[in-house]
Amino acid sequence: MDVLDKFLIKSDYHLYTRWRFFKAFNFTFKRNWHFSVLCTKIEEIVLHEQKKNIVINIPPGYAKSELISIGLTTYAMALDSSNKCIVSSYGIEIAETFTAQVKDILNEEWHQ
Repeated sequence: MDVLDKFLIKSDYHLYTRWRFFKAFNFTFKRNWHFSVLCTKIEEIVLHEQKKNIVINIPPGYAKSELISIGLTTYAMALDSSNKCIVSSYGIEIAETFTAQVKDILNEEWHQ
């Protein structure tokens, strides 16, 4: 991956997510309206444009964990490695799984 690819991926959370899904799961990220809304909100949070707290209330199986717990963390770290993130969940096992996935992504060559 060249410098331009890395720049483009880090310039937009939606592109970053599509690339991450391709690398992690080897499939093309399917576009849907809720992904676009979530990606826009997540990018606003990371860039400090979102000034208020938000609540994301969508059913299980709609990639909330992938987009927020894992994706937001790795995207924030990609933009600025000095960012600090706390990965949490309702159970310690899930939080540990998310943390391991975040570490794996951060160690990937394309993420450096």
